[in-house]
Amino acid sequence: GEVQSFPDVIEKWPTYQQQVQEASELHSAYLKQSDAYSKMQLHDQLMRVLQPVGFILRSGSYQEGYKNILSKEQVEELERLSGRFNAAADSASREHGELELVSPSHVYTLTHVPVELAVRATPGTEVLFQAEAGGLFPNKLSLIAVTADESGVARTTWVTEGDAINTCPVSFQSPSAWGRGSIEIEVVSLVLIDPQSLVFAAQHAEGEAERLRHIERVRHPLSQ
Repeated sequence: GEVQSFPDVIEKWPTYQQQVQEASELHSAYLKQSDAYSKMQLHDQLMRVLQPVGFILRSGSYQEGYKNILSKEQVEELERLSGRFNAAADSASREHGELELVSPSHVYTLTHVPVELAVRATPGTEVLFQAEAGGLFPNKLSLIAVTADESGVARTTWVTEGDAINTCPVSFQSPSAWGRGSIEIEVVSLVLIDPQSLVFAAQHAEGEAERLRHIERVRHPLSQ
């Protein structure tokens, strides 16, 4: 399946180039926009354009000069939230409902472009989100507690300001409601990978598949 899809990707390369150019223009406009409503619209457009091409984009890069020095109060809050997160699995119960991920489980994004996270829970339920590999929530910490609203959804956002790249998972659980899960966020750049690398990857996959078939034949010769 994966190997057969590579030729199709090469064939669509001009289309992907156009999509990346569109994403680049939207990204530039998003960063410059100051009006909140217009910025939100640009954000939604950018994320829609980015998702189909994220898998062929190079990884994002660390931003020089990034600093996130926590105050004493922030350190104390982080320690408090960390304690609650670590103890959540022991106190959760199905009697208080179950958590269900509402937002996508896998998202591509860019530096300084927030990812919206949403988990369904009983209204009033506290849901804890933890960034496992860097990045920040609105409280400027890697942990945040969010209460599910009247519609039964706990919402927050995660963003990297240059400290987190590649795959950045975000875990969630609750001190009361049952269940836990994670969202896989991939921070990319608006630079396409070398298309030739796809050919090499396909060749490697074919070779690896044949090697595994050979091992299987050696181990179980009578079943062939």
